[in-house]
Amino acid sequence: MSPVLLASLLVTVAAGDWDRFDRPVELRLDRPGPVRVVEVDAGGRTLDPAVPCQLEADGTLTFLMSGVTKAGAERRFQVLFEAPREFKPLVKVEEVADYQGQASFRIETPAATYYYHKAGAGFASLIDPDGNDWISYRPTGGSDGRYRGIPNLIHPESDFHPGGANSVSRAEAGPLKVSLHSETRDGAWSGRWDIFPYFARFTVLRAPRPYWFLYEGTPGGQLDLDRDWWASSDGSMQPITESWAGKLPAPQWAVFGDRAQVRVLFVAQHEPDEASDQFWQMEGNMTVFGFGRQYRCCEKYLRAVPAHFTIGLAETADLDRAVKFLESAVRPLSIRVEP
Repeated sequence: MSPVLLASLLVTVAAGDWDRFDRPVELRLDRPGPVRVVEVDAGGRTLDPAVPCQLEADGTLTFLMSGVTKAGAERRFQVLFEAPREFKPLVKVEEVADYQGQASFRIETPAATYYYHKAGAGFASLIDPDGNDWISYRPTGGSDGRYRGIPNLIHPESDFHPGGANSVSRAEAGPLKVSLHSETRDGAWSGRWDIFPYFARFTVLRAPRPYWFLYEGTPGGQLDLDRDWWASSDGSMQPITESWAGKLPAPQWAVFGDRAQVRVLFVAQHEPDEASDQFWQMEGNMTVFGFGRQYRCCEKYLRAVPAHFTIGLAETADLDRAVKFLESAVRPLSIRVEP
């Protein structure tokens, strides 16, 4: 007897202990699409007939829990196995023949524009809506150019680092998420970026030896030793001139800001560990923040595979609000699926 294919599923998403802001929801379906997602209330009445959604070939469904979902709240969504409603894409990707010396992917989102070097497998730029580049990689110099990037994972080979030449990358594009798949040419290292409307998540998929995850860049567009600051999950907030080394408490994160800016950049490590972390500014030109990095150089301490990291810009200069935004992105959701 053939299995009965249900016409819809009910997905209940619980925010948990944290406010959620335009949070993508991801789950795996065991039947083919197409699908349409509808938000409903507790009585089954339609609240939003066209929730932005994206179904991938492997059965991963991503949809957007739009707006603010308060801590402790639940929202309900019907997944209908029918043609989706069209919506304006929230992320776009295009190929660029040359960006700062290398063929690249350009990804546009409401929060930022990313430039990703294909052969380097790293971000060369993260440009905010006002045109400020929070990375500012250049193919020349040192701390004033070619040292910069995210995630700068592999040292000393400079793989998964803009400007590198030893990786191959491909993009999978959808209206809600762009995925960038990269691996070194020998196949030893592999990782994937999932870029959503308001943040990007990196997954380390293969790593044959210890690595680190770095933010080497320019808060607000240019490192300013008088205005810039940074904060971390140990509760400290200090000027950018203040160096630090130690172990950040979970959930591990750092936030970087410029007192002249109305937004901040955050980086977060999802899985807790006992590895050392560190920060210092280099020559008045760039940040050197690292999860799993020896102060100042050059032992690497991260070993987990898979491992997950998230970066993004938060549209606030207030640290407490920025932390709420990054926790919205990093803290796991509770998802219940019912027929």
